[in-house]
Amino acid sequence: MLNDDCFLDLLRGIYEIRFGAVHLGISCRTWSVARFPCLRNYLYLVDGFPDLSRSERSLVLDGNELLRRSLFIVRLAVWNSILVSFEIPKGSFLWNHPEVLGCMQDYTFAKVYVDYCMYGRPIQEAHSHCRKLFWNQKC
Repeated sequence: MLNDDCFLDLLRGIYEIRFGAVHLGISCRTWSVARFPCLRNYLYLVDGFPDLSRSERSLVLDGNELLRRSLFIVRLAVWNSILVSFEIPKGSFLWNHPEVLGCMQDYTFAKVYVDYCMYGRPIQEAHSHCRKLFWNQKC
């Protein structure tokens, strides 16, 4: 979604209500607590650590832009009464981001936890899904 043409096509499709539902999986490339080297923590959540290298800073900025665009899509979809869900790993820093918290509160998203089996490995990865369902709509 960092490709402008792709992003604008998606916005147009949502605005024209060409979709019945939208699901986003926000990349955890810079938001993961398991990433090494770590680019953020809870104190430097939005802008990342102040001493990042140029390439690390670029990753943080890309992560911020992807989040900004993703939340814009979520808000536009909700505004158009399109079902919305988004997926973020359970321990991700994103759950504490002020914009994510605000979106969750503004639209009363429900948080759902799902355990995934990772490619046949015995380890399961917990993800959190947020869904905005519109129960009051007419069939």
